[in-house]
Amino acid sequence: MNFMSKPIKRPSIQTYWTSRYLVTLIFGLFIIGFLAVLWIRQTTLSHNLDLTRIVVNEMADRAVSDSGNFNDDPRFLSILERRGEAFPIETRPLTYVVNSDGTVLFHQQGPGRRNETDTKMIPTYIFEKTEVKFELNGEVAYAVSAPILDDSETTGYIVMIQRKQDLLNTNQEYRLLFIMLASIGLLGYGVIFYLAKQLAKPIRRVAFAAQQIERGSYEISLPSSKEIKEEEISDLVDAFKTMSSRLSHLEELRSELLAGVSHDLKTPVTSISGLLQAVNEEVVTGDEAKEFIEISLKETQRLQHMIDSLLDFNSFAAGGIPIYPTKTQLFPFVSEIMKQWQTTVTDIDMTIDIKNPLNELEASIDPIKVEQILINLAQNARHAIKADGQIKVNFINNEHSVEIQLQDNGSGIPQDEHPFIFERFYRGNDKKLQIRGLGLGLSYSRMIALAHGGDLRLVESSNKGSIFSLTLPKK
Repeated sequence: MNFMSKPIKRPSIQTYWTSRYLVTLIFGLFIIGFLAVLWIRQTTLSHNLDLTRIVVNEMADRAVSDSGNFNDDPRFLSILERRGEAFPIETRPLTYVVNSDGTVLFHQQGPGRRNETDTKMIPTYIFEKTEVKFELNGEVAYAVSAPILDDSETTGYIVMIQRKQDLLNTNQEYRLLFIMLASIGLLGYGVIFYLAKQLAKPIRRVAFAAQQIERGSYEISLPSSKEIKEEEISDLVDAFKTMSSRLSHLEELRSELLAGVSHDLKTPVTSISGLLQAVNEEVVTGDEAKEFIEISLKETQRLQHMIDSLLDFNSFAAGGIPIYPTKTQLFPFVSEIMKQWQTTVTDIDMTIDIKNPLNELEASIDPIKVEQILINLAQNARHAIKADGQIKVNFINNEHSVEIQLQDNGSGIPQDEHPFIFERFYRGNDKKLQIRGLGLGLSYSRMIALAHGGDLRLVESSNKGSIFSLTLPKK
């Protein structure tokens, strides 16, 4: 039975965000369209009512003849009909001419309107106000009226009645609104699609590069930071390039480590085996045999030291070795260590110059562990010095820490090796050829410094020498 879960099929970043942007855009356009429809309806209603008032007032002025009677001239009736056509709606309004008590003298029913009324009388509340909202045949309607005046005496009224639905019937505006919203939607989708595609392009390349690294290929191709305008994407690509470079370097270190450790362990074993075999088979005898045995013992001690170093490093890296800090006077402590180490240097003339600080400097350290750091830095300086040399030790007093700087006049560290000198098992090109070891010294020393709450760093290095700085906390 297969218990492995099936891989989840996820949409691409372009599809994922484009679809969500599109939903958001549609929802936003829907809200805008809804509010726009409400605004158009209200504006259209107000506009048509204003137009109705203008027409009604004009007709009221023309409704009285020169004799003071109702103007039933065909020309007036023709004008009345044409004014009804001025409304931008399909259904024309009902137009009534009534006397002062509401009796209908004349009414006009425009085209497009069914036979809605045979009214002989208009209720007075209809024309008591210039605009009245009421119910007509179960629908909301508006009545707009204007008085017919004869020498300031009201003789009747012009009344226009329109259903609210007819006043709001503006299909042209709705069509324009739909076209506008559809155009904005298409444009927005196109812009979103393009931007999402541009955003996804470098991320796709990073994902493809990650798959290459997963397959063991570190030769990846990614766009330069100059080609990327977004800060976050540029940071992602730069960080991935750095990670890929470090992984490639670590892979090289791993291969070199296997070869180096095999060689460094095999060489003393082969030497010991050959020497002891010569003694055993009595190829050498007497003092020469004794010398062979002494050489074998030294090789055995060197081999034991390499194995102990590897075990100590692994234990410390796993948190197996604790730190026991105590308040320590740094100047006498460092001076004693460097003087003792100086006595072990017999092949060259080594001078050690320790600058005495003006004030007594104390730090909270584990003396045994810090001694390992100082001895390792001194040994590295010794290996870098080809002839008679000098090591200077300087103290820098900071607010919460103390820096111990060791400066030598050796050959220095090549610039391209600076980023890797604290890597585990890293050995520079010169050391690979001249010095046997595992490449754990600086890495182990820095781990001890960090465990104290301090640090170990390379300040500078050139062909005139190197400066290392060990930072230790005061408390």
